[in-house]
Amino acid sequence: MFEQKSDDIELVLLDVAMPEMSGVEAFRRLRAARANGPVLLCSGYAETAELQALHLEGADGFLNNPFDVVNLAPVRTVLDARSTASGTLLSAGEVAVA
Repeated sequence: MFEQKSDDIELVLLDVAMPEMSGVEAFRRLRAARANGPVLLCSGYAETAELQALHLEGADGFLNNPFDVVNLAPVRTVLDARSTASGTLLSAGEVAVA
């Protein structure tokens, strides 16, 4: 579905703990379908070295589950940065991504 609608999708919130496919594999498939689409990783667990590696591969940030209004602020930041192409630094918790 993502391949067919990728141009219509402004942001992917990707939970990295899924039952049938790892978050790493899902992220890489998303990037293969659309290299520049913004992806925020999310998990109820602490960020791991594996997730840190995904930041180096182009993930746009990390959100802790469960969400609330305060920690959803990176969603707006990513969307605004993408729409203005300003290169804004995204900071979510202890993770910062350019």
